[in-house]
Amino acid sequence: MVRDAVNPQKSAADKFTAEMIDKAARHGISKDQITVAGHSLGGTLAEIEAAKFGLRGSTYNAYGAAGLTDGPPAPGCQLTDYVMAGDVVSAANHHVGSVVTLASPDDLKSMQAGRYLDAPAGAQPPNPFLAMSLGDHSVTHFAPPPHSNQTSVLDPKLITQYEKNYTDNKAAIDAYRNDVYRERGELSEALRQAQGHDARAQLPPDIRKQLDEYLTVNVDPLIQKKVEQNGVVLGAEHGLQTGTNVAHAGGQYVQSQFEHMATTAHKAGDAMAPVNPIAPLAGAIAGEAAHLQGQVAHAVGDLAANSLHTAQQAIERGTHGAARTIDAAIHSPEVQAGVIHLVNGAVGTYRAVENAGHAAEQTYDHAKQAVSHGIDVAKHTATTAYDDTRQAVTHGVQAAEHTAAKAYDHTRQAVSQGIVTAEHAASQAYNNTKQAVSHGADVAEHAVGHAYDKLTHPGQWFGHDAAPATVSQPQHPPSRPATGSPYTHDDPRHAASPNHALYRELHERIPDASEQRLLQFTAACHTGGITHANIGPIAYDEQRGIMHFMTTTEPRPPVAVDVKTPSPDPQHSIHQIQQANQLPSYIHAQAPAQGMPLGQ
Repeated sequence: MVRDAVNPQKSAADKFTAEMIDKAARHGISKDQITVAGHSLGGTLAEIEAAKFGLRGSTYNAYGAAGLTDGPPAPGCQLTDYVMAGDVVSAANHHVGSVVTLASPDDLKSMQAGRYLDAPAGAQPPNPFLAMSLGDHSVTHFAPPPHSNQTSVLDPKLITQYEKNYTDNKAAIDAYRNDVYRERGELSEALRQAQGHDARAQLPPDIRKQLDEYLTVNVDPLIQKKVEQNGVVLGAEHGLQTGTNVAHAGGQYVQSQFEHMATTAHKAGDAMAPVNPIAPLAGAIAGEAAHLQGQVAHAVGDLAANSLHTAQQAIERGTHGAARTIDAAIHSPEVQAGVIHLVNGAVGTYRAVENAGHAAEQTYDHAKQAVSHGIDVAKHTATTAYDDTRQAVTHGVQAAEHTAAKAYDHTRQAVSQGIVTAEHAASQAYNNTKQAVSHGADVAEHAVGHAYDKLTHPGQWFGHDAAPATVSQPQHPPSRPATGSPYTHDDPRHAASPNHALYRELHERIPDASEQRLLQFTAACHTGGITHANIGPIAYDEQRGIMHFMTTTEPRPPVAVDVKTPSPDPQHSIHQIQQANQLPSYIHAQAPAQGMPLGQ
């Protein structure tokens, strides 16, 4: 909708609405008694359908449907669109119907943060990114969860207060929502350019500037804090205190290996950029992590000649540098431009399947796999380069290899409490994965073999009721003529019984079942509406000891029979069939007396 001004669910919604109007008319219900309602995307569809068919109703934080309808609203269209002041979705497009804007106290604080309300003299222009309130979009504002002790904004007292908050600050709130609408238009144009594979497509300058400020205020401090509190850094500081005897040469050697890993990670991230715009950021993060670990190792080596305080300062400088590098990557135009292509990918998937939930899930999975793949490639490349370097040293300089290896062992012991090296982590992860896959394959092979054994020996399903496994020929139930039969007409074993064909079908499909068990199955299927003509698959839940019988026609729950217990005697099953046959007659007999309509 944002890019193409088209709601891909409109056709299905039009068809559904028309069917409901026709159905109501057949029951004598006029169109003015039909209402529509919806939240978010559902609210958009409600606006579209109300405009097309002239219906009444209400929406809640809907993306406005202006420009998405077939034309002017049809006569009878009466809509009230409730929106929260800080909600960015409902502000992104104009609405069909009358808008009721509700401003909570938190919304007013957000307007102040975005400099739309009470901005000091000489302040920068307002920033909608700082003013938006993502929590405003939740439907719980209008329909709180049960037992939450939360009051709906539609409560008479609360809605009166929130409407007054909006009225008292109308100019500021309208300015924010108009900015959101305008910038949504600019974003739509950028998305359309990128859809045409325009390599120059970028976020508009004003949006980039506002986004940079939002990142600076809300994201950069979190990155700095996370990097500084990272377990690698904290563990390294502890390692420094115990590594005072590590040689300077050993520290330099280990640092060179990590520096090589950092360079390789950066290159791998750049190489992935054409496939995944996030890959350079992933490569930068992995590279800075390796670089920081190299500095830790070097600091441990320097500890033999320098004080602990100096080494700790080196680590702190590396930590701040890593945070600044990550911040710079997030703020870069290239990464922000990648947002456009990711959004276009999501829109394309959404248009293809016409299902917003599926598109969001698929887009998330693709992005996660792409980032994971990029990091795996960088890690693998870095590990390979590290191994090659180590082998070259081993084969090239024997004396240096001996000295460096000894120093490296001391260094690794000193920092082992704080740093788990990438080589060890990768090796351990690979071994764990291999073991898990191997174990899973063994379990699957065992399960398949066990299931095959059950299928080829169905007599094992029924315990003591099963026929002996050595019986090679199925024992068909005796078919007796209608006259002279020892069975009643309700007995499925009687050739004239309505359930005789079902009884024989069950026997052919479960030949090892006893006669009593077959009668139990027949009675259960008959009671559940399963006949010889519509019987479908038969499944056995071995763990629970339950047989499931399904139909091939109308959707109905499977019929379940517990085969862990002994099968009932034949008369019990026949009585169950008789009771099922009497039930429709009883219902028809009771309906006139109670005034119940039938056949509706």
